[in-house]
Amino acid sequence: MDLKNRIKERAEELGFCKIGFTSMDDLPRVCEEARRREYPEFLLGLAERGSHPRQIAPEARSIIVLAYDYSEIDYPESLLPYIGRFYLSHSFMPREGTPARGRLDAFESYLAEEGVDFEPDRIQLMIRPAALRAGVISFGRNNFAYVDGVGSFVTLYGYFTTCEFEPDEPAPNCLCPPHCHACIDACPMDAMGEPFNLDASKCMVWVNALSYSRAGVRDIPEGLRDKLGLHVHGCDACQAVCPRNQKALRREKTSDPLLEQISSEFSLEKLLHMPDGFYQRCVRPIMYNYVDDPVAFQRNAAIAMGNSGDARYVQDLRMELGNPDETIRSHVLWALNKLEGQVEDGETTSV
Repeated sequence: MDLKNRIKERAEELGFCKIGFTSMDDLPRVCEEARRREYPEFLLGLAERGSHPRQIAPEARSIIVLAYDYSEIDYPESLLPYIGRFYLSHSFMPREGTPARGRLDAFESYLAEEGVDFEPDRIQLMIRPAALRAGVISFGRNNFAYVDGVGSFVTLYGYFTTCEFEPDEPAPNCLCPPHCHACIDACPMDAMGEPFNLDASKCMVWVNALSYSRAGVRDIPEGLRDKLGLHVHGCDACQAVCPRNQKALRREKTSDPLLEQISSEFSLEKLLHMPDGFYQRCVRPIMYNYVDDPVAFQRNAAIAMGNSGDARYVQDLRMELGNPDETIRSHVLWALNKLEGQVEDGETTSV
């Protein structure tokens, strides 16, 4: 068996659901000119650089792309209304001591044993176009990456290597059922007006996970708050309804001790008040990828409480009216006005 196929075999043994190889040639533009204005300037800059692999790793000759299927994890029902599976899987930029990090460490050790000189992609490469060209994924109409026969609950990893491998055949651009638009209909943010056309500024991930800057956590526009529902970090709406994901959602699951531990303590009340140690125990381990400011999660907890229709949260919200952070106070006030208005109308529920 040649080196390329030995690497593929080892990747599958380690639990990766797909592996492919591609060249260092430039990748297709990530978005058309007509869509570029939907993305912040700093993201456009990253996308432009990430489309030129040789600028990232000048000595490399090939790219290895791996896909991991995180649908196999048994996600606690107490967490799913609030946090997307992608984040609960803690498989993106995995931390030391996690199964995902151990899996990558084992793969890298194998490459070293085989004498393969490599450099991990450190979130610079436009990994999805590279994965498409490596035959690993196709695209869904919701813009997510899909591994054929597996679904879209996948995390992608890239490696640059100085070995020159024969590129794999690219995958078809899209394998979605003809005329299916379930994902578009399910999006609570109305972020997809048509297939493959995502307005990033409206996507749940951007609104509740990325609405911050170096200057601090920003306010979420009032016109978007109702649409966030109970989500405090991420969203699975368009993936959960997708026909290509139903097999993955029904499959046998494996419990995750860390998630079980977090689920026993997690609540919107604690996320809002952020008692000592709660951030490190229950937030940082799963919601570390994009946001590292607890204020963002307190802000999102306030919005979720306001959208819950549950009058039991009124007392907790009132406790934070004196919070020293203006962003938290303004979102708490919004949530209180919404809940108390519903109390007056007799519309609140208790769950």
